[in-house]
Amino acid sequence: MGLINLARMLLKDRLVTFAGSDAHRTTHRTPKIQSGIDYIYANCDGDYAEAIFYRNAEQLLLRE
Repeated sequence: MGLINLARMLLKDRLVTFAGSDAHRTTHRTPKIQSGIDYIYANCDGDYAEAIFYRNAEQLLLRE
C-alpha cells in the first residue's frame, strides 16, 4: 500500500488527529501541503476537517 492510499484509509476511518508538514525552511524542503488540505476539505466531513487542522491542536494547547 502506498503512502497516499494509507493516508486516505486513515482519513476514511477517522484516525487522523492532526495535520503537519516535514518542512523545516522556506528554501529547502518547503511545505507543499495545499493539495492535501484541499483533498481533506473536499473528501471529509467539514467538522472533521476543521478538527484536524484547528480544533484538536487548540484543545491540546489549551488542555481542554
